[in-house]
Amino acid sequence: KTSLDVSAISVLKASTPIQLDANGIPVNAKYSKVVQATAYHESHGGTATGVRQRPGIVAVNPNIIPYGTKMYIKSADGRVIYGYAVAADTGGFIRKHPTGVDLFMSTRSACTSFGVRNVEIYILE
Repeated sequence: KTSLDVSAISVLKASTPIQLDANGIPVNAKYSKVVQATAYHESHGGTATGVRQRPGIVAVNPNIIPYGTKMYIKSADGRVIYGYAVAADTGGFIRKHPTGVDLFMSTRSACTSFGVRNVEIYILE
């Protein structure tokens, strides 16, 4: 199956569908890591890189995950698929947890539902 076959939070789409194995893991990922994630929602629309905020935009520590990095993200327990994402922002959570990520969500209630959880990040490029 591919990333087009799964229901994801992210509205971003990879230029070509991401091939997934039977466990929903990208087959062509360069590497993966498990990190702590939170969710954020802002109404001002700006990011550290100037791109518009939307689901699929991820806040990172650019010293660990450079801006522009393309990735596929799912919760470590497999229950939440964030999907295809791009590192394009830095936020307050990242300053306190430099190896974590902050995932943009479309609503505050989605952020609350997501809470804090471990996610698997698959670096694509």
